[in-house]
Amino acid sequence: MTLSISIPYLITFLLITLRISSIVFLAPIFGDLPNGFKIFFVIAFSVSLYYYNPVKPVYTDSFIILVLMALKEFSLGFVISLILRFLVDIFFVFGEFVSSSLGLSNATILNPLMGNSTILGTYFSYFFMGLFAASSGFEYVYFILSESLKSIPLGAFDIYNMRPEFILNIFYKSFYTAFQLALPIIAIGLVMNIILAAINRLIPQINVFMVGMPIQTLIGMIFLLLIFPLLGILMHQIFEHYFKFMLEFTRGYHGLGK
Repeated sequence: MTLSISIPYLITFLLITLRISSIVFLAPIFGDLPNGFKIFFVIAFSVSLYYYNPVKPVYTDSFIILVLMALKEFSLGFVISLILRFLVDIFFVFGEFVSSSLGLSNATILNPLMGNSTILGTYFSYFFMGLFAASSGFEYVYFILSESLKSIPLGAFDIYNMRPEFILNIFYKSFYTAFQLALPIIAIGLVMNIILAAINRLIPQINVFMVGMPIQTLIGMIFLLLIFPLLGILMHQIFEHYFKFMLEFTRGYHGLGK
C-alpha cells in the first residue's frame, strides 16, 4: 500500500499555514504564549480552515513563483498582525500617558513585548490581552482568517496594491484613541500641577515637591479606580471596532488599492 500526496493540495495547505503562522508568531496577542501553543494554534487553525472553507487548490511547477506566493501570504499575515499590534498599543500608550501624568514614569519594568516600559503601560496592555481572550478574541481572529480566504485567494495578495496612508491612518487613530482615553487623567495632573505651583508662590515655606507628588499620584489613582468599569467597556468597544475594521480590510482589500 502506497501513500500518495496530491501536490496542489499540499501547496494549498502550506500556504494557508504560512498565512496563519505569520499572524500567530508576529501578533502581540499571541506573544506570551509558549511556542508549543503557537504551533498548536497554527496547525489547528490550518486544518480547520482547509477543511471547512472551499479553497481552490493552487499549483505551480515554478519554484520562484512558489516562493513569491509564500512571501505574499507572509505579507498578508504581517499586515493583519500589524493592525493587532496597533490595537494593543492603544492601551500601552494609554498607560504611558497615565504614568507620566501621575508621576510614575520612572517606575519601569522589563516588558517582553514592549521592552522597558512603565508599570501602568505594561499593566493595561496585559489587561487588554486578558479582555481579548475573555471576549472571544481568538474566535474573531479565526473568523477574519476564514473571510480572508474567501476574498483574497492564496498567493494573490499584493502589499504594493495598498495605499501608503492606509497604515498611517491606523497608526494615527491608535495614538489619537489612546490620548482620548488618557485625557481625563492628563487634565487632573495638569490641574494638580497648577494648584501646586500656586501654593508654592503663595506659601514659599511649604516644600511642594515633597508633598505634591504623593498627593498627585493618590488623587490620580483614585480617579483611575473610579473610571475603571467605564474603561473596561471602552476597551471592549475599541476591540470590536478594530475587528470590524480588519474584517472590512479582508473583504474589501481590492478597494484599498492605489
